[in-house]
Amino acid sequence: PLTIIEAMAAGVPTLAHSVGGIPEMIKDHENGFLVNNSRQAAEILGRIVEGEIDYSVLSQEAKNTFNKRFTIQRYIENIEKLVLVNKHVTSDTISKNW
Repeated sequence: PLTIIEAMAAGVPTLAHSVGGIPEMIKDHENGFLVNNSRQAAEILGRIVEGEIDYSVLSQEAKNTFNKRFTIQRYIENIEKLVLVNKHVTSDTISKNW
């Protein structure tokens, strides 16, 4: 989800439900939080407000995750890898299969 990537770029740890591809993006208690219900979300927010969870560490790790995984340069590198892996596939092959 784009919103999570945008938050990480800004150094904002994300609190999200553990569904779909979200757990692939968020490392629970490292760069954000994965929750199953609103009670868990409220508990985590309370711990942040009380200073029991170091927000600055989470914030820095969110930025680090963005820089490692989601920059435009990383996106281009991943596309290049896909092209190299599939270089044997020609446009004629693709056209015949569609």
